[in-house]
Amino acid sequence: MYLSLLAYGIQFRKLNMPLHAKLVITDSMLCISSVNLNNMNLGFSKTRSFWRSNTETLYISTEIAHVSEAAKEFLLFFYQGIEIEQEFSRLLDKEVRSLATEIHGFNPDPAARRLLAQVMIRERVEAEKIFSKIGELIRLLIHHLHPNNNHVSQHDVFAALILYNLTATKMNFHQISEKIMQYDQDFSVNACIASLIDHRFIEKDEDNYYRIAITKILE
Repeated sequence: MYLSLLAYGIQFRKLNMPLHAKLVITDSMLCISSVNLNNMNLGFSKTRSFWRSNTETLYISTEIAHVSEAAKEFLLFFYQGIEIEQEFSRLLDKEVRSLATEIHGFNPDPAARRLLAQVMIRERVEAEKIFSKIGELIRLLIHHLHPNNNHVSQHDVFAALILYNLTATKMNFHQISEKIMQYDQDFSVNACIASLIDHRFIEKDEDNYYRIAITKILE
């Protein structure tokens, strides 16, 4: 989960102090509470394990002075914390050592293991980013092609892959085929491209290069 959130640009820090605080700060509101975000702690349900729903306090302020002061205090603590990537590097130490010694036959020192762990984390986060972007393109495709059915076929995924590759640069048919056919040699790239053109997701220029139809993507 943490890698997925990092892929969306959400930052985490770990504090080396016994601080237990829950708050939400927006541009115009401050919420401070001891409540956990579940049905029981929000008072919506009771279970046999508890004689009543949990009761928690919640302080809400829309006064700009309060919001501003809370934001300053939060950032003060936040930037004192350790970046979560560093914590992941520590947790991956054993895995990195095992991969290095048992598979690749070398023995990295602690600094080398931390660096290798950071490389591993960044690559995993990047993979999550790619999956997220392709997922958004799949959602866009099914919204336009079959809005009343959220079933996704292999064709939909390949169409999203074509769109994903075209978001970086325009490509000719050979270049698109190289990207797609590494996953399935039998897939009809030509038919998929034709379908994307028919639905105005991509367009072909006079030099036989395909590119994203920006107006369709932004609809």
